[in-house]
Amino acid sequence: MATVSDRISDPLAVAPWDKGATQASKSEQYLARRFAAASADLKAMAVATFLLAIAVGGVSWFLVGVLVEHWLVPGGLATWARWMWFAVGGAAVAVAAVIWLLPLVRYRVNLVYAAHELERGNPDLHNDLVNAVLVKERASEAAEAVVKSLRRRAARRLSRMPDDAVVDRTPAVWLAWTLTALVCLTLVYGVVAPKSFVASAARLAAPWSGMAAPSRVQIQRPQLAWRMPGEDGAVAGPERTLAIVDGSAELVRGRQLVVSAKIEGLDADERPTVMVSPLRDDGTIDTAIEPWQGPMLGKGDGVSAAVIPGPDRGLDHGVELQVVVGDGRSERVRVAVVDVPTLLVRELRYDYPESMGRESESLPWQGDISGIEGTRVTIFVEANRPLESAAIDLGCDGRPNVAIAIERPAAVLGKASFTLELNAERTGPKFSSYRFIYRPRATRGHPTEPDVMGQIEHRIEVTPDLAPEVAIEVPEEKVLRVPLDAPVTVRVRAVDPDFGLASVRVETRLAGGDVRSGDELLVGPPRLSFRGAATLLPQALGATLGSKLEYRAVAVDTRPDKPNTTVTDWKALEIDASAPPQEQPPQDGEGKQGEGKQGEGKQGEGKQGEGKQGEGKQGEGKQGEGKQGEGKQGEG
Repeated sequence: MATVSDRISDPLAVAPWDKGATQASKSEQYLARRFAAASADLKAMAVATFLLAIAVGGVSWFLVGVLVEHWLVPGGLATWARWMWFAVGGAAVAVAAVIWLLPLVRYRVNLVYAAHELERGNPDLHNDLVNAVLVKERASEAAEAVVKSLRRRAARRLSRMPDDAVVDRTPAVWLAWTLTALVCLTLVYGVVAPKSFVASAARLAAPWSGMAAPSRVQIQRPQLAWRMPGEDGAVAGPERTLAIVDGSAELVRGRQLVVSAKIEGLDADERPTVMVSPLRDDGTIDTAIEPWQGPMLGKGDGVSAAVIPGPDRGLDHGVELQVVVGDGRSERVRVAVVDVPTLLVRELRYDYPESMGRESESLPWQGDISGIEGTRVTIFVEANRPLESAAIDLGCDGRPNVAIAIERPAAVLGKASFTLELNAERTGPKFSSYRFIYRPRATRGHPTEPDVMGQIEHRIEVTPDLAPEVAIEVPEEKVLRVPLDAPVTVRVRAVDPDFGLASVRVETRLAGGDVRSGDELLVGPPRLSFRGAATLLPQALGATLGSKLEYRAVAVDTRPDKPNTTVTDWKALEIDASAPPQEQPPQDGEGKQGEGKQGEGKQGEGKQGEGKQGEGKQGEGKQGEGKQGEGKQGEG
């Protein structure tokens, strides 16, 4: 059947029937209605024929492509071949649409062609319809009576023709029968074919997909897991499963890769293997290294598995895997190797107790901790992979004690703080070591990574806060005989090398009586060392002739929670009226440890204190101005 576009170019093409006409007569109206219906039927039949032809061509395209892949090309069509076949089919559809379908949309049906189709369906019309159309186009050249007579005769004869007997449907019917036969043939082949028709059709329709070619041997998508070298037995637990996303997976360097797949259709003598192709760092196949095969062993239920690269060593570079057996080929899977997650100490910062008056200090890349109790230690860590979480395991007992704050979004830096403490017996540190517990951040589409227990154990050394040292330098005697009303100078020296001294004083008591605390000798901020003196007047402290007045020195450090206190042994003053007064010791003042001072003069300059005896100065404290009986003590 000629196409509509062919009829448009016909030199006998005429204008529409109703163009410029009033359609006054019934015969003319009837002819216009029948011509309009015939034109619509012709267009509809042309569209239906086009669609049936496309369907026949599409099924034939699929069937031929599948047969070629199943029987002519071992291992199936390559990707480029499928793209070419796809392009051929698409181009054929596009050309057919332009040649056949586009004119149906853009142009009308030629009236001469429509009249000819109507006459072919009713031979009794003879050429009345075609003549009526042509005469109408040239009405000025014919007599009006002749034109009207021709129209009435054409309308009368056309009225005897059924409305549904206008269009020739023979081509469409033949195409429909052909399509039915092809579909039946395809269904029968799909049932009896040794390979999957659906899989091949899907590969032809979507050449960009990574679907494996159909085969007699059916290999399901490989499953991946990991294990450590030297481990035996099956891999258990979902935490060891490696997720495959877009054909790729990740494995920690040094671990072994366990590849398993369910295989159906194996012959008795067929053994599956894993084809392994090494990859470069950029993910491309390394052609300098020959691919190798790893044998797969059956595990039951049709599942076979292999360990890559072998039973005694781990994988240290990326690989591409494909399970191969008979004519079966699985999907290709690429496994990228990533570094073992590691967490290291980047910096240690020591914040000493405020009472020590010592500035904070930092040590880079130092994991072992050594500090005095009460010191606040901040650990700055750095990882080679982004972390989901991390904690410090104090005591290395497997329990996270201190959470590490992870910096986002990099997630490779973090910090945590804790205070150095001694155990309850104060014989050693509360925790003698520590290590890290951390979880690497899972990549997109992968399950959560398991916790990693750090292999490096760092030491913790805690220096206890030592009790201060204190001694009475003068008097040297254990028991000293003195008059009742004579003052006695007691010189004291105290040292605390860590926290510093908070208090130094001289306590007294009558033999067997209550202890009386003396005045504070240390005035001002805490110091590491102190030297000073106190003056005791026995009569003012309640002593009588024949009695014994005992005294001792006391030093207290600045430890915040439980200050350490040190006392000397008791010494005694026996009150004897016949005893000579105590000889006054040289007047030297207090000196700070490390600054070399003695008295008010610098030791390097050789000066001594200049306190006047008449005014009773001792060091910086006044003695002579003290009231009788109160014995005011100097500040040293």
